[in-house]
Amino acid sequence: MGRILLYIIAIPVLLVVLAALLIPLLVNEEKLISIAASQLQDKTGAELTVSGPVSLSLFPRLGLEMADVRIDAPDSRASLQAGELGTGLAVMPLLRGSVEIDSVNLRDLTITTVAQAGAAAAGMSTADLSDAELDALYAKRRSARETGKSGAGAGAALALPLALNVARLSIENARLLTVDEDGSTLSTVILENLSASDLNTAGRPVPMTALVRLPGADSGEDLVMDINGEFRPNLEAGSVSVTRLDIDTTGLTQRPLNAHIEGSVDINAQVADLTLAFTVDQMLGNGSLRYAAFESPQIDAELSVNEFNPALLALAGPDAAAQAEPSAEAGPITLPYDALRSIDTAARLSLDRVVIDQHVLSNVTASLRAKDGKLTLKPVKGKLHDGDIDFSAELNARYNPATLRTQGSVENLDIASAVRALRTPVAASGRAGLDWEISATGDSTDALVASLTGPIRLRTDSVTVAGVNAQRQFCQAVALVNQESLTATFQPDTVFSELEADINLADGQARLDPLSASLPALGLTGNGTLDLTAKDFSASIRATIRDTVGLDPACRVNERLADLRWPVECEGNLADEPGSWCRVDTREILKDLAEGEVRRTVEKEAGKLLQKMLGGDSKRDKQ
Repeated sequence: MGRILLYIIAIPVLLVVLAALLIPLLVNEEKLISIAASQLQDKTGAELTVSGPVSLSLFPRLGLEMADVRIDAPDSRASLQAGELGTGLAVMPLLRGSVEIDSVNLRDLTITTVAQAGAAAAGMSTADLSDAELDALYAKRRSARETGKSGAGAGAALALPLALNVARLSIENARLLTVDEDGSTLSTVILENLSASDLNTAGRPVPMTALVRLPGADSGEDLVMDINGEFRPNLEAGSVSVTRLDIDTTGLTQRPLNAHIEGSVDINAQVADLTLAFTVDQMLGNGSLRYAAFESPQIDAELSVNEFNPALLALAGPDAAAQAEPSAEAGPITLPYDALRSIDTAARLSLDRVVIDQHVLSNVTASLRAKDGKLTLKPVKGKLHDGDIDFSAELNARYNPATLRTQGSVENLDIASAVRALRTPVAASGRAGLDWEISATGDSTDALVASLTGPIRLRTDSVTVAGVNAQRQFCQAVALVNQESLTATFQPDTVFSELEADINLADGQARLDPLSASLPALGLTGNGTLDLTAKDFSASIRATIRDTVGLDPACRVNERLADLRWPVECEGNLADEPGSWCRVDTREILKDLAEGEVRRTVEKEAGKLLQKMLGGDSKRDKQ
């Protein structure tokens, strides 16, 4: 890009200087262009072609205007086409042997660059590459980084344009195209306008404004950046001081993103050390960012944010709506392998609040490292529903398919807050603790969810489930067996003194085995499954009934009933009302009781028969 800047500014200036020198020869414009093209090729190797009209003005300033101009770099990896290209010089300084450029103007400009092999790979799909091909790609990128580092020296390319001391630079309707070796477009940047004044190398301020547009994919909304700033170039020191850079961005997020940047740029090493502050609606952030083109990580950031809300950062425009309401017919969304494999970033994050749907995490700290497709978050700490969360996660997309691993824990979670955030009809309270160690493999989010594997351990304290009373349901079953009716009034909720579960994830399901719970007069054990996608569940629970005297007279339990394991069948969907989830299978109880009664009768009669065979009771014999 530095070489392109040189061509943009230096070439028309060279042409004007040549014109000034050739004025005494009274050459015509066509001859002037021929001589200039020859001189340009000798000095830079670039080829100049002018297909449109050329005009030369002498007063009040020396100016040259050209149309339909094309300049091709000597390595054939860059070209410049301009609909209009012109420059103006002050005449009197030129007669004294110095060049003072009044203005450089370009319109309808197209700059095309052929990407290097490593960069070209960023525009290709990596989803179907083999492990060996991916290793070769990563090695090529590392090699390109080292080669670029050893050859870094953009200062020389920028020195000439800045040293020309252009009073006013104006560019309108410019397109910057990056293409691959076959000429296919990888990226397009539209520079609608750029204006800068007093270009220099002595550290004087250079005010500038620009309006940049990145076309949206698939007719989506364009990303537009309105830039206003000031920088101080000091080419002797090889640096540029960014005193102020304000960027207003629309089309990237649902709400405009406003950023303020300050810092310094090492031109030769291509390293920028910046401080930044940004806002998106109510989200405020600030911190530091280091960009190093030929180092790893390329981006190293430390950011503090008052509130991070993915909803605010969601893509704007039609694409956002399509992502917000994915079609079932569209199939699973493939992981963004190309983006994941191109990131080389390290970040330390401090977030006052993280809002994900209705879930709020507070006082969050996290460290991120992303390189060659592997993204690691370690550790992540904070508060979740008044509990303490501490976990790490790694998404390894270095090869196909990607793997996900996460482990961590949540302690002292407020169940009432968590249940409200889930937006289910269940109302519950109490405290809970979770710990997990989970892995998954897949090429899409659906595949990752379906392949989740590993244990989750749930422990609770003082859990109350509102709107359903388990004791009443069991007492109804006992009263039915006793052939009586309940007369007592039960409280509307179920209060557990203990509720624990070991959950194993596999094959797209969460299997509870075992599930154990205890509450006054009841003990519960069982197992069940939950479909992670559909949220359908089923469970088989066996209950033992203990002392129920204080619940209701009709709920008395004799020896026969106390020996039974009462079956409870549960099924439904987490979105259903909890009162319809479970029922006590009284038919099985009555069947068991009947079978038990028959067994006891048979045992009793068999005992009598055996007693008679052995001599029996004399009194009964007499009778």
